Amino acid sequence: MLRLLTLGELRLLDADGALVLAGRRKELALLAYLARRSPASVPRAELATLLWGERGEERARQSLRQAVLALRNCVGDAITATPERVGIAPGTVELDAAAFEEEVASGRLETAVRRWKGDFLIAADDAGGEAYRVWVDGERAKLRRLLESALERWAAEAEVRGDWRAMAERAAHWAESFPLDVRPHASLVTALHLDGRTDEALAQHAAFAARLRLETGDEPPDDWVRLGDRIERERRAAPP
Repeated sequence: MLRLLTLGELRLLDADGALVLAGRRKELALLAYLARRSPASVPRAELATLLWGERGEERARQSLRQAVLALRNCVGDAITATPERVGIAPGTVELDAAAFEEEVASGRLETAVRRWKGDFLIAADDAGGEAYRVWVDGERAKLRRLLESALERWAAEAEVRGDWRAMAERAAHWAESFPLDVRPHASLVTALHLDGRTDEALAQHAAFAARLRLETGDEPPDDWVRLGDRIERERRAAPP
């Protein structure tokens, strides 16, 4: 089983963990596309346009033939190829993005969150033309929505248990991934306050409001202001 890592990095590892096709971004981007379409195979014309569309049809097809040959030389029968289509043999390539999706769907939230190292194919942002960029942007948006859902649910699990320390740690992870989203920062501030770290909660509250003003030019929403006011009132009312 080969492992293709695409979240925040771009590496292909063999069964022993050794790098395969190191530095060959085009070939690895092609493999990622095939893995996302698996178990279906993909027409060669689509692949040529995706990654080499700016070269003209004949040169694009030739570049695709060379890339497929390079893949087959390294991964052997994992690549299935006919004169018209290219695909990946089932069970030969494990894609981290697909594993991440499966873990979120099955509720293995911590495993999914720990797997995430960054956006999909960020290391191969310019590997193809316009069609490639449209595809990558769509995949990234879908995966980031899943990440957001996983992080929110992960923090909520700790909140239900009343484990404020774990909730704060998980909310901090959520806020780091979505730095301008109010919800993870509200979760973090609330958890810190409930964990007895009220001064830290108020510092985080003020820092996020300042960051929002600096980076977006917007004032914090009313709910955010009310959260800070409530925590400050409770701090003053608390016995020494």
